Amino acid sequence: MNSKYCKILSSLLIIISQLSFAEILPINYPNFLEKIDQRNCQDSILNYKKSLVENFEQRFYTKEEARLKIAESVQRRIILRNKLIGINYECNEELRKIFILLRDQEDYMALYSSLHDQVSKEDIAFSKQPTPLKEASIKYEKYVTSEGPQNNPIQFEDGDLLITRGVSWFSSIIANSSSNRNHFSHGVFITKDTNNKEGTVESYLTSGGVDRYSIKDALKNENARIQVYRVRIPGLAKLASEYVQTHLANKDHKVGYDYSC
Repeated sequence: MNSKYCKILSSLLIIISQLSFAEILPINYPNFLEKIDQRNCQDSILNYKKSLVENFEQRFYTKEEARLKIAESVQRRIILRNKLIGINYECNEELRKIFILLRDQEDYMALYSSLHDQVSKEDIAFSKQPTPLKEASIKYEKYVTSEGPQNNPIQFEDGDLLITRGVSWFSSIIANSSSNRNHFSHGVFITKDTNNKEGTVESYLTSGGVDRYSIKDALKNENARIQVYRVRIPGLAKLASEYVQTHLANKDHKVGYDYSC
């Protein structure tokens, strides 16, 4: 995403969960999902991708129209993921391409509805902005979960994973330079200390390696997109967090990159 549009989707949250169709917001979803199995998954997804392209309207959207359609699009991704993930490799690959297409359409609707004023990242003091996902603000759209748009502060759990997209040219290179194009450029691991204080473990190109950061610093780090994943086995996530924190505690310096001095 061009840095000019860094405020389009400043807080997009999807906590992947196991909800039944009845529990998910109604979105007039096609009946073909009920009939998909390992034998026809790839062809069915290809047909659905074709229908997404043919039926998407490239036009200006009102703000309310864009908010509704973006929320519905996120719900589509959640349903698709819960229904189809893990059927087979070929199906997963086509599913990933649909997710990229849906996010492209979401960005288009956000841009052409002017949900936020378009500004350059050089004009934003990121450290002085409200914390995305933690502080409600008119600067941010509501984040979207499997239960619909939300505005309450997120309470992270030990071992949560964030994938984000920065607004710099380097983030764009990371997201688009491989054959597996995607909308993300950075990974963040959430930890909690003995006082239940949230923090992160992550690395930045300019930092020289992996280190710990405050949750506010991580969330305010010039992100255009934030997505949250929660491990379905809490004990496993906690073990991973304990391992990471122990590993860092035994280091008297940052864990360097392979090419770090």
